[in-house]
Amino acid sequence: MSNHHLRRILGLLPAVLAILLAGCFGNADSKSGPARIRVLNISSWYDSVDLYTNNGDNGTDTLQFSAVGRSTISDYKTLKADEYTLQFRKTGVSSNLLSIPATLPSNSHQTFVVYGPQNGFNMLQVAEDTDVPNSGYTSLQVLNTTTSGHFDVYLTGADDSLDDVSPALSSIGPSAGRTATVSSGTYRVRVVGDGGKTDLRLDIPSITLASQGVVSLILVAANGGVLVNAVLLPQQGQPTFYGNAASANMRVLNVSSGYAPLDLYTTSSTTDAPDVQQFAGVALNTASDYAPVSADTYALKFRKTGVTGNLLVTGSTVAESSHVTYVAYGGINQFAMLPITEDTDPADAGFSQVQIVNATASDALDIYLSGAGDSLDNLTPTVSAAAAGAITGPLIYTSGTYRLRVTLAGDKTDLRLDVPAITLASTDIVSIVVSESPGGVLVNAVVIPQQGTPAFYINNNVRIRGAVGLSTGSAASLTVGGTAIVTSKPARSYIADTYTILPSGNDLVNVSVDGATVASATRTLAPGMDYTMLIWDTAGVPQITLLPDDNRLDIKGEVKLRLINGMSGLGAPLNLSIDFAPVAEYVVVGAASDYFELEPSTINVNGYHLDLLNAQTLDALISRDSVLLQAKGVYTFFAAGGGSSSVAGTLRKDH
Repeated sequence: MSNHHLRRILGLLPAVLAILLAGCFGNADSKSGPARIRVLNISSWYDSVDLYTNNGDNGTDTLQFSAVGRSTISDYKTLKADEYTLQFRKTGVSSNLLSIPATLPSNSHQTFVVYGPQNGFNMLQVAEDTDVPNSGYTSLQVLNTTTSGHFDVYLTGADDSLDDVSPALSSIGPSAGRTATVSSGTYRVRVVGDGGKTDLRLDIPSITLASQGVVSLILVAANGGVLVNAVLLPQQGQPTFYGNAASANMRVLNVSSGYAPLDLYTTSSTTDAPDVQQFAGVALNTASDYAPVSADTYALKFRKTGVTGNLLVTGSTVAESSHVTYVAYGGINQFAMLPITEDTDPADAGFSQVQIVNATASDALDIYLSGAGDSLDNLTPTVSAAAAGAITGPLIYTSGTYRLRVTLAGDKTDLRLDVPAITLASTDIVSIVVSESPGGVLVNAVVIPQQGTPAFYINNNVRIRGAVGLSTGSAASLTVGGTAIVTSKPARSYIADTYTILPSGNDLVNVSVDGATVASATRTLAPGMDYTMLIWDTAGVPQITLLPDDNRLDIKGEVKLRLINGMSGLGAPLNLSIDFAPVAEYVVVGAASDYFELEPSTINVNGYHLDLLNAQTLDALISRDSVLLQAKGVYTFFAAGGGSSSVAGTLRKDH
């Protein structure tokens, strides 16, 4: 072969090789290579999704993916590089959930991430052909598919405190994303919300970011709408799902004087989730064990045991690995709840952190923590005017043993509780729960170390006052357990305006009239109660009646009023009317009516018209105009006299 022919053949080789390569690998022109697409379904509502495409070539929709299930990803499908309209549909439905244009470049990989709740379906397009970073690094993209605010994402060591680190990516808004190049390795990943480092929404113990990896961390709304889940999607790889399914822990402390025992049901905010009973029969002044639940947002449904209706329905979000105690409190028709979170970092050595929980529906209270022999006259409150139904603190105290005293706010003489010694241990986080007694004025206490066993301090005192409505005699006296309750007061009509505090138990009651003992009996005084000890007679024979007083205030601001019939001289039942409407009927001598509620005088500014009637004859015994009653006041109208004595009516404000 001549050199001329050889040179000609060699000159043709590049063209021949180009043709061969095109046949093996396709046209090297970037415009003619295919696109590859897939669908990742992370929608909280749509459990099966179809995708149709239309590029306008023939005017018809083409089904590309069918029934892509929730928390699953499809395989890739190859399409011609082009401009498309993507049409997402709920499987089995012919209309679109979402119709959106998309560009599919040649030689590309795209993942369409579909997400969102009912009526909130949406899509993010994730391009998966990003250049890889240098060795030892990972390209991390975080995408926020939630609508619950901005998030910071922390990559830390397993035991690192967030107080000591800054976020890897910060302020990632809804339907948005941020990218950073980070060192490859294994990390603990934490996602926090707008509330700062304590607003933890997701905690993943371990994620490995490979060298020269390109990954997307997709934040997904959890069922409750506050916590988040996540999907780690490597470029062109398979997803890993991380959910807030780790256990949270909840328990119930029942200090409700009106409702015991109690049940608690929870309902996940997932629309079709059923009620789940978490606790049954939690007795008064007891705490349940912890119950593990999935981290989520719940509707809490408190019920009196044996009753199907709810006392209270309220929402609560529990994060994974968290602990919470729900303090149930309040009297009849005043049920309420306060949550105590129990994951605070320990106090410093030698110190305790204390918060005060006023689980009453009545008064603001002053709290004293002092030495055993300290007089209140020499102290200022540890917490002043702790409001009813509120949590105050925290305060830092030197660890040790303290005397706990509770008084009415601003009144050191109105002692509601005196506990000789409580111990605050070093590094402890402690909640002191002050709870209402059955009488409504004295209080109990519960000391709860964080995640620990509660210590109950039940008030073993009672408050008691005397009332006298005898038909004969001049001066009456009354002792209970040797303590004078009434001393030489009018025997025909008297009711004390203050209470005396005594120990509970079985006590001997002695009644004397004009210096002579006329009656003795034993009465049982239950802890925490308020009582009126009524002395009356029938046919001249003295009687002793112990009447329980319900001095719990009405949280709605209503007035509570009742009638006590001490009209031994009349010897007839009584009716009481307010503004000519009967509120207490046929109350016999020696008895009290039920309490009834009415609006305070701030609403009825002219006051009320009051009529006391003989229930048998309907004769008017007492009539009064412009009777003013204060909001939240608890009142007793005491009627006495009759017969040979004048009729008397005394209105007492008991609380």
